[in-house]
Amino acid sequence: KGQFANSRIFAHETDFGLSQCKGTWCLHLQADEVLHEDDLDIIVQACKKYESDMRVDGFLLRFVHFWGDYEHVVESHGIIRKEIRIVRNGIGCYSYLDSISFRKSGNKKLNVIELPARIFHYSYVRPPKLMAAKAAVHDAIHSGADISGDEVKKNIFDWGPLGSLQIFKGTHPAVMYDWIARFNWQSTLNNSKPKLFEKSPHKHLRTKYRFLTWVENTFNGHNEIFGFKNYRLLKK
Repeated sequence: KGQFANSRIFAHETDFGLSQCKGTWCLHLQADEVLHEDDLDIIVQACKKYESDMRVDGFLLRFVHFWGDYEHVVESHGIIRKEIRIVRNGIGCYSYLDSISFRKSGNKKLNVIELPARIFHYSYVRPPKLMAAKAAVHDAIHSGADISGDEVKKNIFDWGPLGSLQIFKGTHPAVMYDWIARFNWQSTLNNSKPKLFEKSPHKHLRTKYRFLTWVENTFNGHNEIFGFKNYRLLKK
């Protein structure tokens, strides 16, 4: 029901993929998510270490959400910062909600180990027209609304002001550099800072969310307060 009522197709597709897995661990990546080669050994070693430890149902990975281009990163209250992307095979795991996370038989939360490995998320890094089309189709799927092809084609996506966002200082996964070389919409981006009482369709730009994010990052170790937490965290 509610927000995810018309998007179960994503969960169904994830469950189908999960049903085809043969190994001890199953890694779930969506089409706009990429692993960094620097993190692969962390993941492999963790899978080996906990292979026989049946207390561990899966692993929690940290998200890096890019916004508008390949430099600006969104870390905001209301946007997933950590999520389950590796689950143990054969324990009845299934996709939960809009393919966001996982649970296991009996609607139970998974017991997970947090890893210092990252999911690079590029969903909002596309040319403006393509980004607008993607957003329109995505919203229509979630709302169950009909949308015409002409309506999709005529829009230009507005990321809003980028000036308050963090600048990514690290390296991208090697497989992304051909895509990064094609980046050609810099002139359409707004690099100014948001107004104090910014009115925006994007939650991370609204005053309330910016304040909550500042509190979380300053006083709560970059951990979300009262956020979505669909797992039980185990100590290593």
